[in-house]
Amino acid sequence: MPPKSPSENYLYPTFEKFRKWIKDKIENLNNKIEITILDDFKIKKDTIYLSYLDNKKEIKNIEIPIDDFMSLNPNINFLTLEGRDKIIIDKKIERQNDIEIVSIGDPNGSLETYLWNFDKTNLINENGKWIGGKTKVVVHGDILSDRNEDGFKILLKNRELRRQAKKARGDIILLAGNHDDMMFSFLLKRGGVHRNGIFTLEEQQVGLFELMEFSKTNKEDLISGIYDMEKYRYEILKNMQKTKKGKILLEEMCNMKLCEKIGNTLFIHTDPTKKILKEINNNGVKKINDTFQKAMKESLLNGNIFNKKKYNDLFDTFLDTRNRDIEKLLTKGEWDLSEEIKTIKERGIKKIVFGHSILEEKNQIITIDGIELVGVDQGSLRELNNGKKSENISAAGFTCGGKTKIGKRFKK
Repeated sequence: MPPKSPSENYLYPTFEKFRKWIKDKIENLNNKIEITILDDFKIKKDTIYLSYLDNKKEIKNIEIPIDDFMSLNPNINFLTLEGRDKIIIDKKIERQNDIEIVSIGDPNGSLETYLWNFDKTNLINENGKWIGGKTKVVVHGDILSDRNEDGFKILLKNRELRRQAKKARGDIILLAGNHDDMMFSFLLKRGGVHRNGIFTLEEQQVGLFELMEFSKTNKEDLISGIYDMEKYRYEILKNMQKTKKGKILLEEMCNMKLCEKIGNTLFIHTDPTKKILKEINNNGVKKINDTFQKAMKESLLNGNIFNKKKYNDLFDTFLDTRNRDIEKLLTKGEWDLSEEIKTIKERGIKKIVFGHSILEEKNQIITIDGIELVGVDQGSLRELNNGKKSENISAAGFTCGGKTKIGKRFKK
């Protein structure tokens, strides 16, 4: 529902500005011939519909993309009409007006952590509803099969918020992380670097137990814990494909991406590696995501056997837990990505944003080979030695002017 209309004093100058902008635009399209705007404005979805009288007093109709108006008014994130001569404006009162893109670091399967970071970056209100307006949000993976068992709740909440964001002309993009791939590998039986999903210590991937919701066997009845789950793989996947909730969860998994490019910024889950950058340089972001999503849908939604030969290398390149090149740079001074960085810069990329590795605050932003590397995983709400939870913000905001605000510097 749109917000309630502000006061008439607030609306009137905005409406006159709106009317003048439309009048000038139409006159410019018609060789400066003066026109009269009629009062039957309508706004539906992304288009302004209106009528005007031309210099011969004939009524003409025109459609104008609303983006043309919104782009000139960056403080507005919602625009509609109420009755005659009234425009409802929802100004970005609750957000920093210059933030265009927000990166959210790894939630580690915790709904509390996911919501904490959305709240601290002013994307949701106290009721958990979207207030981020046109902001684009990238969540950097590690939602499923991680240290907590809220992965499915996060997928469903994210689905709800994404719908709200799109109505306000924003968006939320979910990237797949190495822990997510443990669940993918289990369901797909794809082998690969994460060995069919049973890859690491149980406490580091307890989120895999969420799948037992779709089995007749209870988690408590597993004799060897997570290592006893493989015998239930077929039953779990078939039950997910047959139930409404299961299908929605599978669809949300299939909508995840391996990478994203917005403007001059590249977003991935793990540290950037030679293989990741080569893949992006050779095939581009769109083709990579199309191939990944096709592979997921073929097996998870359509029931086909996963084609390991065709797809495994792509999954392993982007989602390998061992992708720790930034850690190697900081601890050992090792760096062999200069050639790939040079090529990626030729694609117009100036920043690479990643999660996965928790970096010290001083190392959250590193500039090397002329490109800015931004690490957004700050271990939000993790248990500390003193029994308290870390209140670090695992997020970065990117402004219209290209500035990066991260962690404690990203304030309300």
